[in-house]
Amino acid sequence: MNRHSLCTSLLALVTLLAAACGGLSEAEKHYYAGVTLQGRDHFRQAIAEYDEAIGIESGYAEAFHNRGVAHANLRHYQLAIEDLDEAVRLDPEVAQIYASRGSVYDGVGQHKRAIEDFDEAIRLDPLFTIAYASRASAFGELGQIQNAIDDLDETIRLDPQFAAAYAVRALALTQLGRDAEAQADSARATELGFDATELEEELDKLKAQW
Repeated sequence: MNRHSLCTSLLALVTLLAAACGGLSEAEKHYYAGVTLQGRDHFRQAIAEYDEAIGIESGYAEAFHNRGVAHANLRHYQLAIEDLDEAVRLDPEVAQIYASRGSVYDGVGQHKRAIEDFDEAIRLDPLFTIAYASRASAFGELGQIQNAIDDLDETIRLDPQFAAAYAVRALALTQLGRDAEAQADSARATELGFDATELEEELDKLKAQW
């Protein structure tokens, strides 16, 4: 069982136990039903459950956050940003909300706004590995390659088994002509399970642009 499936199963178990003990409010029942559906990639059904939760409890920051992420998965980007804005307003000290909104901004090409959100996520949680990796992506889109490498360095320091971070850093190093370091990262990414053919194709594309 992979980590995603395990987390979904554990959450479902916790939800069932809490419900059996009468520990969930009506809003929470809809929220956790949405979480379970979202974990199975049933985004529209999840949104319907979050709608119910928010209808009952209008200040439910977690429901706004998760509904925003579900909208982003469906490419409803404006709705996603609106929900994530509301989640930030309701609970401005949660790093994950900023990271989620940053990812949406990055996906729609608003890379500077994305970086601002990732900055805030990292300020709130300096050990937030995904925020560093995501900010590296935004820096890369802006052509700020050394900044991207710096963030990938920190990503790898925090999680030395993060295969994609090595792969992306290999691409960034290649753009700077640092081939020996890029090859070492490429080899490490492959050792950790990253698709070697895919990575080699991307490296070749970059080299062909020179």
